[in-house]
Amino acid sequence: MASSLASEDLLVYGDLDGDLVALQERRARELVAVHEAVGQVETWEELRSRIPRGDFDALVAHLEIPPALDEPFNPDEVGAIADGDWPEWPQQRMLNIVPGSVQQALGSVEFSRVSGDCLVIPFAREKDFISTLSQSGWRVRRDDALVSRASGHG
Repeated sequence: MASSLASEDLLVYGDLDGDLVALQERRARELVAVHEAVGQVETWEELRSRIPRGDFDALVAHLEIPPALDEPFNPDEVGAIADGDWPEWPQQRMLNIVPGSVQQALGSVEFSRVSGDCLVIPFAREKDFISTLSQSGWRVRRDDALVSRASGHG
């Protein structure tokens, strides 16, 4: 699987329930903003104004009928959110950003009944993960809180 991670990107990782979860710091911060907005906004327009355009477009693509921007936004009434299909899931995104050789050496692809395949790397492999990526020129930093929030956990 091809990696979309560029070595100049900073990869943040953390321990999420015993799994090592990693993603680009920039994307992690965007996902935090998405999760915060979903819990705070009152209209679709407000949601659109608070999250990255690509995330908004991805959510609307899940809908049969695009909402009017002045309509109330209730995340409990949006199937893609309730089903776990939106916003993207960092542990699933790892399949596209962590180099295939690292995936094969340190983890496994597992199926989640909620959202499909994801990369599972036991957090016990942290030192190997850091070492392997660092030796290849990746910049890696641990930030449990950021990764947890980007994953939708408080």
